[in-house]
Amino acid sequence: MQNNIYLVESPTQLMSAIEAKNYNKGKHFLIIKYGSSNRHEHYKQLKELVDPNHWDSVFSVFSVSNKYVNQLLVFFFVIKFKFKFKSERTKVYIGEYRNIFFCILAKALSSRKEVLLDDGCVTIMLQNKYFSKKKGMCNYYSNQKVFFVFLFFSYLFRFKIDDNPPDLFSVFNLKEWLLPCQKNERITLEPKKVEVIDEFYFFGAKYSEVGILPLNVELSILLFSFEYIEERYSQSFVYIAHRDDSQEKLSAISRMGITVKQLGAPCEAYFLALGCVPRFIGGFYTTSLISLPSMFEIEKVVSFDFSKYIDDENIKSNTNYIYDYLKDSHVDVIPVDLSALP
Repeated sequence: MQNNIYLVESPTQLMSAIEAKNYNKGKHFLIIKYGSSNRHEHYKQLKELVDPNHWDSVFSVFSVSNKYVNQLLVFFFVIKFKFKFKSERTKVYIGEYRNIFFCILAKALSSRKEVLLDDGCVTIMLQNKYFSKKKGMCNYYSNQKVFFVFLFFSYLFRFKIDDNPPDLFSVFNLKEWLLPCQKNERITLEPKKVEVIDEFYFFGAKYSEVGILPLNVELSILLFSFEYIEERYSQSFVYIAHRDDSQEKLSAISRMGITVKQLGAPCEAYFLALGCVPRFIGGFYTTSLISLPSMFEIEKVVSFDFSKYIDDENIKSNTNYIYDYLKDSHVDVIPVDLSALP
């Protein structure tokens, strides 16, 4: 019997794993990295999504800040799971390709090709920048300082670090960028027609929190977006807070006179349970702009392109892959122009 292992560390990844589980036969094992409990909303959403009754077993893994202790932990967890799972009978789904621990586990636990779950729009960047050019784990990690750790574990556990791109389990329509050796395991379904909330929901994300933008610039970009929405849409609109939005940012948005709403769950799960969706949705390059229209009929989707205000050229390049995809998906992409603000 096949063992299906799902490695996740975010609510989005876990939602993708839950959906992938329904496509697979065999046993299903969830390996979850909760991260710091200081990320209160992130931690809460993960905890609430984990239902032990839906899995044959649920395992928790963790890391620490000390890199040497961390390597010992990786060794411990690899040994623990290798004793439990036979490589030839195991298939691994990775939630975060940029987490070297997950990649080491995937290679050590299975001789089969790994499958990449969705974790936001990073899937688009990885597919276009790496996988479609026949670049996989070897190329992705070879220029990073942690590559020697990958090499050490590959030698220790006798696995090969190759450049075979993973298969996908993705909500994104990436058919034209898939290689002949790749497939997207997720079946595309027609969006459902449900009751409509006559409002504009703007989905936030952690841009200043992770250093993509300074907070003052992100607030200016938000102000541009809010004014654009007010001028062109008669509906009231709501800012949907990301689970990692800072309180400082949310307070500043509230002072602009904007209603801030915490969903308390991934938006896909929230609206599925609610049974209705907003008439209009918007944001910058958040996954919600793709995932929600794939599930429900939504009248209008608007994305605001702030890429010219990103200083880091590598991040800007990665972001442009996502905005290009949104344009190809018939999303209304509006260039942000802060000179238009008073």
